[in-house]
Amino acid sequence: MPQKYTATHTLTYSASTVDLIEIAAPSTRAVRITGVMVGQDSDDATSESEMLPITIQRASASGSGGTVLTAGKIEAGFATAASTVEGGNTTGATLSTPVLVYDSFNVLSGWRWVGELWLAPSAIMVVRIPANPSDAIDLKVTLEFEEYG
Repeated sequence: MPQKYTATHTLTYSASTVDLIEIAAPSTRAVRITGVMVGQDSDDATSESEMLPITIQRASASGSGGTVLTAGKIEAGFATAASTVEGGNTTGATLSTPVLVYDSFNVLSGWRWVGELWLAPSAIMVVRIPANPSDAIDLKVTLEFEEYG
C-alpha cells in the first residue's frame, strides 16, 4: 500500500527564485506525484494580474539554496517520508528533457495540476516558473505524492 504525503512551502517568488519545489525519490522507493497547487495572497488587484508559465520537469541534478521541507503524512500511522523535498531553490536543478507539464496561469487565480507522474528510485522532479514576475509574489506551493516500496 502506498504511503501518502503532502509538502508545503511559502516563498516570495522574484527574479532570484528558480525552483518552486523539488522532490528527490529515495533510492529504495518509487514516487508517484498526484498533485501540485500554487496560490498566492500578495497580489489582489486586477492591475496586478499577470500570466506566468509553469513547468514540471525531471532533473539530473538537484538545485540548492532553498529550504528542506518536512512532508506531512496523510495518515498518522504512515512512516516518515523518505523522499527529499526542497522549496525555493535559488540555484536551479539541472533539468532533463522532455518537459512533462508546460502550462500557464494567472497569479490572481492560482494553479492546480492533478494527474500522475512517476519517479523511479533516486530520480528528481522540479516544479518551476521559467519567467520572472513583474513584481515579487508571495506564493504558497503544495506537492502531493505517494511512496511505493
